Parts: sequence; C-alpha cells; structure tokens
Amino acid sequence: MAIQRGRFSDIPTDAVRLSKEEAVDYQIKLMHDWSEWKDVFFFKYGAGFLGGASAAVGIYLNDYYRRKLKLRSYGSVSSFLASSLIPTSLTLVFHYGLIVPHVILKDTCAVCIEIRAASIQSVFGCVVPSLLAPISAFSAAISYGTYNVPYITQPLQVLNLWKQLTKPIGNILFGLFLAQALLASGVTMMEGRSVDIVNKKMEMRYLRTEHD
Repeated sequence: MAIQRGRFSDIPTDAVRLSKEEAVDYQIKLMHDWSEWKDVFFFKYGAGFLGGASAAVGIYLNDYYRRKLKLRSYGSVSSFLASSLIPTSLTLVFHYGLIVPHVILKDTCAVCIEIRAASIQSVFGCVVPSLLAPISAFSAAISYGTYNVPYITQPLQVLNLWKQLTKPIGNILFGLFLAQALLASGVTMMEGRSVDIVNKKMEMRYLRTEHD
C-alpha cells in the first residue's frame, strides 16, 4: 500500500484511512523494510550523514580550542560529549521530528522543507558546536589551570578571549556553516525522492494486481 493524499471523493473504496502520525509510522516502516536498498539509501542513512557532519564539526572545534588552551588529555571525555555528542543528538532529533514527517506527507512545499532542514543543520551542526566547544574547553582550562582563562564573573574578558581564539578560523566556520546547510538541503531532497520512488513502485504493484 502506498500513501496517497487527496480529496475524500478521490480515495479508492478499498483504501485504509490513516491519521498523519499513522501515515508517517507506516511509511517509515515501509522504507526500512524495502528490499531494494538503492531506492531507500538516503532515506535510511541520510540523517546519519547529517549527524556525522555535526559530530565532525564538534570534534574539529573541540580539538582546536583544546590545543589553544594547552589542555592535552585533561577533561577530554567531558569536552567531547559537550561539543560533539550533544549537537549530533540534537541534529538527529530535530531532523526526524521536524523534517522527515513533512518529507513523507508532502504537506509543505519541497523548497520550504529543504530550507528548514538547512537551517536546523546549520544551527546544530555549526552554531551549537561553536558555542559548546569553547565553553567546555574554557571550563576545563580553569579546572586544570592550563591557561589563564578569566572567570565567568568577568564576561567581557571571556568574550575577548573567545574572539581572540576564534578569529583565525572565522572563514573556516563560515564555510562549515554553508556546507552544513547545503548538505542538509541535498539530503532532504534525496529523502523526498526515495519516498517518491517507493510510493510509485507500490502504486505500480497495486495496479498490476488489479489487472490480474
């Protein structure tokens, strides 16, 4: 069975009416159980690519600030969790929650969905790691005394230090921001194509069955 949207009068007599939530759950199960992997590759693994992209930016920024603050291996686990795991988790949660249902239901224009996906990815794949990585590194540097980081009671001095450390990679951050947006837009477009391919093949199977 393929999911179809339309007026009540256009619904086939043998169709099963589903709520939006049921339709999304059904389509996701159908996509994950689909035997032709090429048809559903991006739907099944696209979000993983986005999560991996967020993690990669977090790892890069975590390593950058840790080197600048001479942290070596001090507090490495906690800073990794803050700069990589959190953005990755948020990327996946918001993509599955705010993008995938609309890709399936097609209740929003394709360009609008891609722009929304790009915005979410840019925020959680670049902006959030850009904030969490220095915060976690600064905290570790204060705890282990590896760098003269101003305390939180001196916000202007902390901000100046952040600017000083971040300025050399400003262009890189801008490039990463754009790259994340383009990646999310492309993945979302391919997810939509995967849904179209599967639904088209399901309709063709249904028509062949009707004529047999």
